[in-house]
Amino acid sequence: MDRAFFPAASLASRALRIYGAWTVIVLAFPVTLSAHHAMGGKLPASAVEGLLSGLSHPIIGLDHFFVILAAGILSARLPRGAWIPVAFVIASLLGTGLHVMRVDLAGAQVIVAGSVLCFGGALAIHRRGGLEALTAVALAAGIFHGYTYAESIVGAEPAPLVAYLAGFTAVQLAVAMLGRALVQSGPRWPLPFTVGRRALGAAMSLGGIVLLARALMTRG
Repeated sequence: MDRAFFPAASLASRALRIYGAWTVIVLAFPVTLSAHHAMGGKLPASAVEGLLSGLSHPIIGLDHFFVILAAGILSARLPRGAWIPVAFVIASLLGTGLHVMRVDLAGAQVIVAGSVLCFGGALAIHRRGGLEALTAVALAAGIFHGYTYAESIVGAEPAPLVAYLAGFTAVQLAVAMLGRALVQSGPRWPLPFTVGRRALGAAMSLGGIVLLARALMTRG
């Protein structure tokens, strides 16, 4: 039997475990895609609480985390690709501002769920190119992710609000840059990375389908 079969089987097994773990995580989510509160649902009352909430929200909110990570990974092999995660982060600030100003963006939870599916699909099938399209998608997705971020800060005083914005901006950029660094530090598209990227993208797509179905049922 070809010796190459064994590493391939091992990679396939890892991919299946990623599928299983992501599915369990998604199914354990609350029925809605509302804000993921680090303060236990309490509105931050100080700059420190606002900062902690902002730093944690994009991490404990796995729908946000995986989209940001995917944006960083997708940006790594593209000229000027850093604009993809930067566009997402800037748009998320805009989306948060819209929510704070009481502007209603209908279907935000549905679009957040859809963005998990879209970025997962992009990871699974990505080929070099498409900077403009990916940046446009990142801008659109970022607005709605930012809008849902704001659910945990709407009504807060200026100090915790500003600290929250600083925290979630910093952590989003850090996660995206981590994704870029992981890709750029290795050989150009080695087989293990390619398989891992596709497996992550497929798992995200599966999770996005479940999240999207839940968001649509909630709207209904």
